[in-house]
Amino acid sequence: MKNLPSYLNLFTRFMLSLGGLISMFGLPLYYGWEESYSRYYTHSPIVFTLIFNTLAIGLLIHRNNEWKYPSFFLIILALFNMHDFPLLHYSSAILFFLTTTYAMWNDKRVPWFGRLSLMGYFLFFIGLMYFEVYQVLLMCLFHLIYTYKLFKVKINK
Repeated sequence: MKNLPSYLNLFTRFMLSLGGLISMFGLPLYYGWEESYSRYYTHSPIVFTLIFNTLAIGLLIHRNNEWKYPSFFLIILALFNMHDFPLLHYSSAILFFLTTTYAMWNDKRVPWFGRLSLMGYFLFFIGLMYFEVYQVLLMCLFHLIYTYKLFKVKINK
């Protein structure tokens, strides 16, 4: 592997992936269970926007073109809330999850996550929050495992 990311880049990726997991569980624990993560905007618009834009930056620093699209849609999702801009918000949410599944599907360095993501789409019909928890959990685990593998390669080099 040429051009391995720096230790700072890898550490930042790792911390942002952990932050995604923490916020995924932290928001429901602190504010209570909602129908979707978008509903947490009503509790604290600034926290919601800050969390999701920070996670979008984490996706951007991967420097992989396939992760630029989910990052872009996550930024739109965070900046345009579901109350004032429902069409833009929900469209970007759908595109965020689809492009995330696509990016994981095409990445052979951490196999099976794309397939697991695709298999979880049935959860959408059970409850939006269940679907989002499952998908975000997969995405964060994908990035944690991928970052760990890069750390190992960098250390052994």
